[in-house]
Amino acid sequence: ELRQLIEAAAAQETPDARLRAQIDLARGMALHGVGSLDASAAALRAAIDVFRNGEARGELAASYAELAAVEAARGDWRSGYTQLALAKQVSERLLRNQIDQRFATLRVEFDMASKDAENALLLRDIRANERALEQGRAVLARLTQEERKKLVGSLKVMHGRKLKREAEALSQRRHNLVV
Repeated sequence: ELRQLIEAAAAQETPDARLRAQIDLARGMALHGVGSLDASAAALRAAIDVFRNGEARGELAASYAELAAVEAARGDWRSGYTQLALAKQVSERLLRNQIDQRFATLRVEFDMASKDAENALLLRDIRANERALEQGRAVLARLTQEERKKLVGSLKVMHGRKLKREAEALSQRRHNLVV
């Protein structure tokens, strides 16, 4: 009676190839459970054909592993071993892809955290510069016109003295090079 239900489910048409392959995988497992090994192997091979063309690596590995068990139950140890090796290969590829995706995710998270920290430092610097600018504006606003002229004059004198010292130092170096 269980076989009849399984066969009836298989007879129904499904438009989606992946859904049909998932049904074939489930049917192959069920048929293996009731001892119908040839029908189970056929259903599993049909599922494998669809999964191999798609991106369903987890289901492909499960199909290969189940087919390996069916082949072993049929007494075909060589085919069972081949199917098990294929299941292992697909599982390893799936694991590598998952690791690569996790690494990429962590890398993006790290980059975002670095950018956030950099932005926080830049905002802190901007705020400090704005405060310093406001303080400078406040000091300038308090200075009288005459004090501003004195300040500018002092700055010119200081700049002139600096230029004079630099010129004397340059002259001394030329003198030392000549001697």
